[in-house]
Amino acid sequence: MKTRKNKIIDIILLVVIIICLFNIGNSLYHIFEWKKDGDDIKEQVEDIYNITKPTEVIENHSELGDENETISSNIEIIEENVKPDEYNPYWAYINMNLINVDFYDLKEVNKDTVGWIQVNGTNVNYPFVQTKDNSYYLTHAFNKKYNSAGWVFLDYRNNSNLTDKNNIIYAHGRYDSTMFGSLRKSLTNGWLNNTDNY
Repeated sequence: MKTRKNKIIDIILLVVIIICLFNIGNSLYHIFEWKKDGDDIKEQVEDIYNITKPTEVIENHSELGDENETISSNIEIIEENVKPDEYNPYWAYINMNLINVDFYDLKEVNKDTVGWIQVNGTNVNYPFVQTKDNSYYLTHAFNKKYNSAGWVFLDYRNNSNLTDKNNIIYAHGRYDSTMFGSLRKSLTNGWLNNTDNY
């Protein structure tokens, strides 16, 4: 026959086992939800690419006049008599390819769309949105459905025409490399030493 002390130990062990099982079940639920939200985001990104068909516009200004190049009239070209230093960030920026995106179609899906962000050498290549606060898109995707992965958004205090001196863009740094999850690559020497990433 069990003593009173043994019964108390059995009850404590049972409570600990129940708590552990609850925590395991809760963790598995959150892992499943995290995976589902990540898959939903990837599906939305594919849908966005199918709608807008973003394409790079080749802007090679080192040899102006080539028939295969698209020259933007909005870019000021600074002519120098001396060949520019190839490592000068200005020349890397001015020779960067731009992206052509149909914002009309994006605004049909989400009227909060204000721009597009791309960071070379990462997975960051998304439209970004803006709303009246900085909390809505922490838990809502581009299609405005609840999603813990959130979406890329511009700070509500910035002008939507991006004319502020500094524009702040937020997104979750997800481990599956969606949203700003791949931005950690920009801190590596390989990324920093690659002039294509400027």
